[in-house]
Amino acid sequence: MITLDYLDQLEAYLLIFPSLTDEMVTELSGMLRHHDIKLVVRAAECLISSKGHSGILIDLIPTLTLTSQKALCVLVASSDKSPAFVMLLNLLKSTPHDELADLIVICLSKAQYPIFPLIIDALYDTTLRDRDRLARAVQQMHPKNVLPYLAMFPVIPYEGFFRDALGDDVIDGIYHK
Repeated sequence: MITLDYLDQLEAYLLIFPSLTDEMVTELSGMLRHHDIKLVVRAAECLISSKGHSGILIDLIPTLTLTSQKALCVLVASSDKSPAFVMLLNLLKSTPHDELADLIVICLSKAQYPIFPLIIDALYDTTLRDRDRLARAVQQMHPKNVLPYLAMFPVIPYEGFFRDALGDDVIDGIYHK
């Protein structure tokens, strides 16, 4: 029986030892498929806290239920590592669920991690639907997380995309500075 007490013990364990054993990781991975979302999130927190095991969580998120994906996207968006945001961008592209896509857009737009270079990379291989989703994320991002990156380029990559997302005045203003 999976209990919150067990997860409390694992969290205490992680305060002393920075990494989980393979057996613990296997058990936590199984908990990610549990019907109780509280257990799912707590198991995910343990995987994120464990040195070297956040990648397991990132790989499993797309295979989980929609409810679990939504809860864990918010958790993963607080990460300070690029693989978490690459996963969010990939999930944004692949999800057929507009509700999940909307949540990911919000998570990406509010991220403290500098994701703008990852967005540029994501634009290389996108469909029209994906571009619309990425445009919404860029539109909602704080200008300090967008404009300095665009200003670094002599010619803005994917300029048409950024003109559509941010407006001609913003892009022209970058060129005239």
